[in-house]
Amino acid sequence: MGCYDSFRPYSFYPKIREYMSIQRIITFISDIFFDTTSEQYEYIFLDKTEHYKQELPDCVLDGVFVAARYTGECKNDIEQFKYYRQYDLYRKFIPIFEKLFLIYVQSNDINTCICQVPSHYITKIWRRYDHMKVLSSTLAKVVEVPYFPLLVKKKYTKHQATLDKFDRRNNLVEVFMIWKKYRDTLHWKTIYILDDVISTGSTVNECAKILKKEWAKKVIVFTLASAA
Repeated sequence: MGCYDSFRPYSFYPKIREYMSIQRIITFISDIFFDTTSEQYEYIFLDKTEHYKQELPDCVLDGVFVAARYTGECKNDIEQFKYYRQYDLYRKFIPIFEKLFLIYVQSNDINTCICQVPSHYITKIWRRYDHMKVLSSTLAKVVEVPYFPLLVKKKYTKHQATLDKFDRRNNLVEVFMIWKKYRDTLHWKTIYILDDVISTGSTVNECAKILKKEWAKKVIVFTLASAA
């Protein structure tokens, strides 16, 4: 898989750590002349942190940012990418994640990294690729933030969408773990974790608990769509 830069219409961004304010201006101008995002998505680019802090009794998330509503073309595209091996749709999603990232990343802290909500190995075999790893690793190259696959899903679970709110939380108990070789990597770092869809927030919250047990400073979630 090549870097998203190979097909971006505006691949001249400076490093995010050094020129954040300039990058935002360039992004704004580029969005006017070279907008590659789908006009059929219901965009919100919303900070839903407070919502999930109220919804989750044990919330440890430091930020939750959502690009669009999980409806219409957005829902169809995510399902095609996730379940029907439409790999090339990642090209459509990356500019959306990039815009969301640039809107809400306010600091130039170098102690950051990007990871994804992991899939179980059986799921990856069936899909033939890890859809969130594709998005996370590609976005990391675009915004020039280190990427590490910090988390592992060690148990195969029922599909979250088929469960109610209570069962979703129980479904994820002791499901995730840190890759041992990355334990020292995340100490006192801000972790940007990517997911495709957020509903109750149970999945990303469980991931955040594991990361914070290993001394992650903050865990901030960027998600393509919200079903809540």
